[in-house]
Amino acid sequence: FTHTLDIQSEHIGALRDSAFVYLVMGRLNDATKRINRARALAGESAEIKNLDRRIRLAKQTERIRHILSRLRPRNK
Repeated sequence: FTHTLDIQSEHIGALRDSAFVYLVMGRLNDATKRINRARALAGESAEIKNLDRRIRLAKQTERIRHILSRLRPRNK
């Protein structure tokens, strides 16, 4: 995807697909950057909107896990 985006930085398919790969890898900030670029270029694509929702949900889940882990009592 990086090579494709080096050649054509506005390739919507590469942006979308690389955002998905980043999501699966847990690299949510990179996924967000790619999906935001794809949304700006593609407009109202249902597929891109769905992936954007999945990324936002994963980020919310990560925040909740972080908060809950801080609330967990520590054994001394």
